[in-house]
Amino acid sequence: MERNDCIFKWKTQDVMKLKTRVRERLVKERMPTSKHWDPIRDKNEAFQIVDIRGFEKLGRTGYYLVQYKSRILDADDEFPLEFSEVRGRPWATNGLVSYK
Repeated sequence: MERNDCIFKWKTQDVMKLKTRVRERLVKERMPTSKHWDPIRDKNEAFQIVDIRGFEKLGRTGYYLVQYKSRILDADDEFPLEFSEVRGRPWATNGLVSYK
């Protein structure tokens, strides 16, 4: 019985170590760009526009003040306490986004 318990605990620990490595890599990759949206790279990203707060025309370019929801890396299904959700960097509240 003890042998089976030990084997089960080792397998669970191995799964946790693997998920920890994968999670750390995901967070490391996405945090630097979590505030920027690229329409090609992030075409399947779950951004949602919360509000369009204003419009400003400078020359021939129009700038929209857009409020987005933060990007969220969801919590893990099996280990929600160990791998909780990770939010991206907060968006600036006064930044203008250019659309040409």
